[in-house]
Amino acid sequence: MKLTKKQRTTQQNKSMYKYFALVSETAKDNGSTFSEFIRKRPQLDMPWTPERVKEIWKTAQFHMYGTTSTADLTSEQIDIIYNVVNKVLGEVLDIYIPFPSIEIEL
Repeated sequence: MKLTKKQRTTQQNKSMYKYFALVSETAKDNGSTFSEFIRKRPQLDMPWTPERVKEIWKTAQFHMYGTTSTADLTSEQIDIIYNVVNKVLGEVLDIYIPFPSIEIEL
């Protein structure tokens, strides 16, 4: 019998998008640019946006789980990706954003 893992919850989906926005706001407030993080095109000083944070998330997601749709993620996979992305952001940009929850206003 194959065990199925629980798909992401509606709350987790809301939390992911809130996280994308919080990271982009904090990075902008710290004066950082997206190119500092990705270093693909250092000549471009691109501002942080929630969409760019989502690009980072989806890159990690694809390399870890082979999918680009967050709808395909399990609850456990979301927690793991968040920890990986947040650790790297902390190391590179010195920012830490807790994953939004019901206690943190979405």
